[in-house]
Amino acid sequence: MTARSLARHLLLSALFCAWSAGAQAAEIYINDGGNITFSGSVEAGDLRRMQTLYSEMMKREHGSGVVWLYSDGGDIKEALSIGRFLRKTELPVSVSLDAHCFSSCLMMIAGSVNRFIQGTVGVHRPNPFGDAAIVAANTTDHQNYAREAGKIRAYFKEMKIPAQLSELMIQTPPGDTRIFSPAELSAYMLVGEDRGHEAKRTASEAKKYKLALAEYRRRRSEADNACEPLFDGNNFEEVKTCRENIITGAIATGTKLPN
Repeated sequence: MTARSLARHLLLSALFCAWSAGAQAAEIYINDGGNITFSGSVEAGDLRRMQTLYSEMMKREHGSGVVWLYSDGGDIKEALSIGRFLRKTELPVSVSLDAHCFSSCLMMIAGSVNRFIQGTVGVHRPNPFGDAAIVAANTTDHQNYAREAGKIRAYFKEMKIPAQLSELMIQTPPGDTRIFSPAELSAYMLVGEDRGHEAKRTASEAKKYKLALAEYRRRRSEADNACEPLFDGNNFEEVKTCRENIITGAIATGTKLPN
């Protein structure tokens, strides 16, 4: 190993160790509301833990099937796998007002079909990518860098997230987290329901309630306006009941709901 390559290796190792020292393994558990809390750094093995908890959560009578996120990021490969798991199971995610979701945690938001975002969401290049200037000077590292960047681009394309987000993530250095405004979250399709899932769900629910598609959309809009303001970040079941009552006609549309 040449002196130059040794120095580069030591620098990359130091950067990775510094990042690892500040990260805490995630606490993943079923919370008091019967939903999953994911708090901490994403690490290898977290997907398996999520799958186990999901199976347990589905056996319970309560809980609205939401994953609460509070993470600085971590293992990008594991985050991609968890994101695909969230898409397959159609689990919503939530970032509450006092929480944040940074770096590879963003992959879990992108993978979900429904995102409730009240806290802080930000992005930067995953730390294991290393420093772009150092990587560019070494052919092998450059190839690895390009391969990992390609995985991020492919993932966002798979999840139908605008390509601009993948470029922003790849170009933003670790330590320079780019915080999104509410307008940017909307523009990057990181808040609310995935459009493809919404169309599929709308057709299915209209059939379930035996309503014409246009009438179902009208009632759902009424429910959105009346019930969404009640949401305080935790009362999913209350909001769900409110919406159900309006859509089924148990509460007439246009009725003023009690405070």
